[in-house]
Amino acid sequence: MKLTYENGEQYFMKFNQVFHLSLAVSLLPFGLLFLAKKKGFEVPVTDESVGWAMNVLLTVLILSMVFIAQRAYKKSMSEFDKGWPLRQKLDFYYEVSLRKYLWLGGASLAAVAGYAIYDGFLFIGMYVALLFFLSLGRPTERNLERSMQLTNEEKTTFRDREETL
Repeated sequence: MKLTYENGEQYFMKFNQVFHLSLAVSLLPFGLLFLAKKKGFEVPVTDESVGWAMNVLLTVLILSMVFIAQRAYKKSMSEFDKGWPLRQKLDFYYEVSLRKYLWLGGASLAAVAGYAIYDGFLFIGMYVALLFFLSLGRPTERNLERSMQLTNEEKTTFRDREETL
């Protein structure tokens, strides 16, 4: 997905929209499920061993998705070249971060699915931990500049609300 922007402010705003969307995609189903469970909704699991197997499978899936997100992000960022023009840096960073947010959003949805099937605190805890993990990587101008290793000139250009990139 190609991001269109004219200046650093537009880039930052659109980048933040993607980040917040990755949070919101799982937040709504989790909230609705939480409220439904408070009113007595249960997903019937016919066999205890099936429930246990699903519990283990979803836990491994969630942890794997987080691991893949971080590993792919770090591997892609190792290909980042400080000598690229600013626009190329911004586009590259957006693509790499988008993939990371998709993986982490998928892990959050898997945690919601686990909570739907298994009525325990394991998946609530995993979901909260994922939200916390995502919020630690919340994009701020300073985090973006640090991650992309922008020069002082590029930082000034990026922060300028009027200058076209």
